Amino acid sequence: MFWDQFIELCKQHETTPNPLGRKLGISSGILSRWKTGAMPSTEMLIKLSQHFNVSIDYLVFGNQALESQTDDAIVITDQNERLLITHYRALHYVNQIKILSSVIEEAEKEQKTQ
Repeated sequence: MFWDQFIELCKQHETTPNPLGRKLGISSGILSRWKTGAMPSTEMLIKLSQHFNVSIDYLVFGNQALESQTDDAIVITDQNERLLITHYRALHYVNQIKILSSVIEEAEKEQKTQ
């Protein structure tokens, strides 16, 4: 499933696996393993999801991931939200938790003053 989704995303971005692999530092050997059914590492899934601007679920499960979303799915409405999410995803998990905690704390403070 992953390889098919990867190929489809490459097509949508008008590239192929080998040039993209060179750009992202993915060896041809790793690409060959993916083609035969191996799954990328977590770090590589994160890198690919950021490159293609899709969720890891979408990379791994394709359209099935989209079908499983509820009506509560978040829609990015402006460039600031996109910028925030892009930089958040680039952070290490520990730093993501710190940022998330800070944002929740600020939102709770603001709700109390309203």
